[in-house]
Parts: sequence; structure tokens; C-alpha cells
Amino acid sequence: MGWTWTTEVEGVKTFRDFKAIVREIDLLGTAFRYPFTTKGQPSVSHHFVFNVLGFVMKLEAAIRLLDGAVTGLEEGWDQQASAAYERQLLIK
Repeated sequence: MGWTWTTEVEGVKTFRDFKAIVREIDLLGTAFRYPFTTKGQPSVSHHFVFNVLGFVMKLEAAIRLLDGAVTGLEEGWDQQASAAYERQLLIK
């Protein structure tokens, strides 16, 4: 689509911000899915602290951004499909 990664969405203004959120999701998902390592050790430290509300706020920002991207992709697809259809009509 030729898009650049510049957003005004707080928390995901850069691609680096977005990657950090995805990395955090991956780490947390692994820790909660597999509470122990293959060596029988806990996946997180004994004093593990997790701010659910803070994480949800970050996640919500990323989801809003992705939702906007999906809408943009749908509109781009519709425009390309309409243009292709119009070209076919002109050729006939």
C-alpha cells in the first residue's frame, strides 16, 4: 500500500513501539501458558508483577491501530477492484 509508520495513536507512534507490544504479548503468553520451563523452573520470577490495566491500555492502542489498517486495506482493495472492473468495461 506504500504506507509509512507514522501514527498519532498514543503508545504505538512508531513501529518500534508496536514491536515492543507484540514482544510483551509473546512473553506474557508464553509465561502464562507454560508456567514452568522444561527444566521445571518457574517461567517468571517469584516476585513477578503484572499491571493488567497498563497492559490493556497498550494493547487497546495496538488493536485500534490494526483495526484502522484493516479498514484502510479494505478500502484500498475496493478501489483497486472497482478500477479493474471499470477498465474491463472500457475494453469491451
